[in-house]
Amino acid sequence: MDIRSNDGCVDALIENATLTNSSSTGALIIGFDSEALDTLKTAAICSAFLSICGSSFVIMTYHLMRVHKPLVLSLLYWLSVTDLISSLVYIIDGLSANADLMSCEPFTFCVFKAMLHQTFNLAAMLWTGSIALNLHLGLVLQAKIARQPAKFLRRLHICIWSFAPSVSLLLLLNGSYGRAGWCWIREHKAWQRFVCYYFPMLLVLGYNAVVYFLTQKTLLAMKTAANNSSESSIELTSSHAVQGLARRMRLLLVIFVLVHTCSIINRLYDFFSPDQPSFFFSLLQSLSAPLQGLGNAIVYGFGSSRVRQTWGCNSDRCSCCDFFSWRRKAKNNVPSEVAAATVLSEFESPTDSRRESIDPG
Repeated sequence: MDIRSNDGCVDALIENATLTNSSSTGALIIGFDSEALDTLKTAAICSAFLSICGSSFVIMTYHLMRVHKPLVLSLLYWLSVTDLISSLVYIIDGLSANADLMSCEPFTFCVFKAMLHQTFNLAAMLWTGSIALNLHLGLVLQAKIARQPAKFLRRLHICIWSFAPSVSLLLLLNGSYGRAGWCWIREHKAWQRFVCYYFPMLLVLGYNAVVYFLTQKTLLAMKTAANNSSESSIELTSSHAVQGLARRMRLLLVIFVLVHTCSIINRLYDFFSPDQPSFFFSLLQSLSAPLQGLGNAIVYGFGSSRVRQTWGCNSDRCSCCDFFSWRRKAKNNVPSEVAAATVLSEFESPTDSRRESIDPG
């Protein structure tokens, strides 16, 4: 190790010294003894494992489908891939020995894990926002790009996989990564945590909420138009499909809030009481933070008739998925010119029935 590396090691030890005290029971890290820290790690590992199961379910379902894959399923697929990698990092970090937080030897690996945490957690937020963006552009604004799913998905990839790694790289160049009870942005750079993580989280949360209310407004307008239209059957069919998608949007919003609210509360508590961290809030954060993948599987997986059919459940209500399923209306082929058809890229979109009939797969 050269002199510069030694200096970095000394700096890391000095920083840890401000967060750590010795005791007969082991190291106290960020105010918790080894036993408490093990409990937090175990909680995070268990939640991450459940998230991996949920993400893997969505990914396998996507590849097992031999019919047309709508855009929203592609968005959910990439969200699940991102959540899967993020959950794996949670597990790797949780399996690290507590002593590693006091050692300079794994510092480079710790920085690498911190970069992965930041990159894929931020990317997961952006993919969540992209689902709302798809609904906003296609249903509310009826934008042209929403009728070009391949082009739209390609642009999303460019934006998300340019922005998230760039933010992570800037934090690396600024020396922001290190040990903070786990490997992430250091405690004394709290403003960078807010700008690079919590602020985007709040933006996505707010945008999802706005899109949901706009969707409900559009849905109400569609119902009114259906009641006054001579082709009310077509309008009502589209209205039912949009209503199902709006319901999923609401549940996704609830999942997003539940997953991230505990993290925000814990960070606010730490900000106002930096010397007295709360084990209860930390435990809630450890339990909830990795669960996005499981929530996505519940909202967009188990409740979809197409997913149930993919796994061999051919009836409208399958016993193995009955707990998560919602009542479905009878679905008929409808003209693709219906205004909402372009965004009904839901698993059971009315327009997909015709696509499936001509799909060679």
